[in-house]
Amino acid sequence: MRIEKDKKLRMEHLFRMEHLFNCLQQRSAGILHHLTCLPSDQGIGCIDGNAKSFLDFLRVSKIKYWQVCPLSPTGYGDSPYQSLSSFAGNPYLIDLNYFITEGFLSKEDMKPLAELPRDHVDFAKLNELFWPIIFSAAENFLKKNQSEDFNKFEKSTKWLDPFCRFMALKEYFDKKPWYQWPDEFSSIRNLKKLPPKVTKSINLHKAIQYIFHRQFSDLKNYARQNGVKLIGDIPIFPGLDSADLWANREIFLFDDKDQPTLVAGVPPDYFSESGQLWGNPLYNWQVLKKINYKWWLDRLERNLELYDVIRLDHFRGFYDFWAIPFGSETAKNGSWEPGPGIDFFKAIRKKFPKLECIAENLGDLNKGVTTMLEATGFPGMAVLQFAFSDFPKSTYLPHNQYRNNVMYTGTHDNNTLRGWFNSLDEMDKHNLRRYVKSDNNCIVWALINEAYKSTCNTAIICTQDILGLDHDARLNTPGTQMNNWAWRMTEEQFVALKKSSETLKELAEIYDR
Repeated sequence: MRIEKDKKLRMEHLFRMEHLFNCLQQRSAGILHHLTCLPSDQGIGCIDGNAKSFLDFLRVSKIKYWQVCPLSPTGYGDSPYQSLSSFAGNPYLIDLNYFITEGFLSKEDMKPLAELPRDHVDFAKLNELFWPIIFSAAENFLKKNQSEDFNKFEKSTKWLDPFCRFMALKEYFDKKPWYQWPDEFSSIRNLKKLPPKVTKSINLHKAIQYIFHRQFSDLKNYARQNGVKLIGDIPIFPGLDSADLWANREIFLFDDKDQPTLVAGVPPDYFSESGQLWGNPLYNWQVLKKINYKWWLDRLERNLELYDVIRLDHFRGFYDFWAIPFGSETAKNGSWEPGPGIDFFKAIRKKFPKLECIAENLGDLNKGVTTMLEATGFPGMAVLQFAFSDFPKSTYLPHNQYRNNVMYTGTHDNNTLRGWFNSLDEMDKHNLRRYVKSDNNCIVWALINEAYKSTCNTAIICTQDILGLDHDARLNTPGTQMNNWAWRMTEEQFVALKKSSETLKELAEIYDR
């Protein structure tokens, strides 16, 4: 008991120290709900009226944060964590009704999308139907609407031209990854004259990104009017088949044959016995340091245009990272290599002194990682689902938490609370019921109550948990490639969600959030 008390006092002392950053100081609540999971009539959640209605729900519920997964264009596997760009917006998220209003599409054009499933995203069918529709709309937009605002966006957006060139070439070469293109196109530095078809496609992609920019800026302004801040996720590593790698090969670990030498992942852990082989190329931190981490600073600048707060995925990777030889079949045979450390965050502070950030510090952390996190001042994460396996000593239990942390009922990688509880053995269920003093029927809301009650400044609840949904509503299962990222909230579930407003509002008032 004395040890635990001393530990808590030490953490409170660290919280009061002068850090590089001070973030999320006020008690507050948030919801984790990816934008693609909203209802819509175009096969996937998007920046339409339902997104604004969701913000209305947050305001009424006294919820101050809306956390989303990365909003960048998805590549292989449809994962927002394996994106085609760290800078661009996902065209799937564009509300196509805008094009109907402006006369660039007809209602008839939209009918095939309206027939797609409402309770999940059929990515294969969406990919087949969506792109001809939005390319047609973008072409009509360019013919009829060469506005000054569009021209300003095109000239001032540094990442736009490389990304659009990459996407146009990807289409030209039948969606193949850049490392399978002819040599004269395999890097932006090799480009000379482009085929006319590619040039036209570049302009269409620029128009699409402009519409995304306009719509999301409007949504962010609406969030501010409702007193809601947006939290956006930044994956630490871009995907191999991405505009980032195609245009910036020099800041990654590649050999002279343009192949990665080492790739990213994590060793065996809670989620996977063989570890996770992500396959993303690793940074050449020595090169990045020489240019004062410019690519990363540009990336943060872009994300701060979209979000008010960022969640920095895999925070540990900035201290040391698991490096796996390229071509390995699993993540087991890797080694820990040093990252940039606190020097990286000092460079960030110089450019973004008021940055607000959540550090994803889950997993097995060494003292060096913990010390670096303490020095930054970023709040870390505590996941309620991890709290009952070592009961009653678990540091994840709400009463063992300290203020500078964010309590989550679960993340995009976790089961729902209902699905997780049903999977527990009888002893863990017994301990959980003792802790929350609730029976099985009310267990999910009892756990939500514990998250609100916790000592953490910020508590973030998953939408699926508010709805009490089972494992079928899980968004992602790490280490698997099938049936992920597809769950969507139906219109009926959205109505049910809104009915929870009074309960959530009461929790916010009781626990001063």
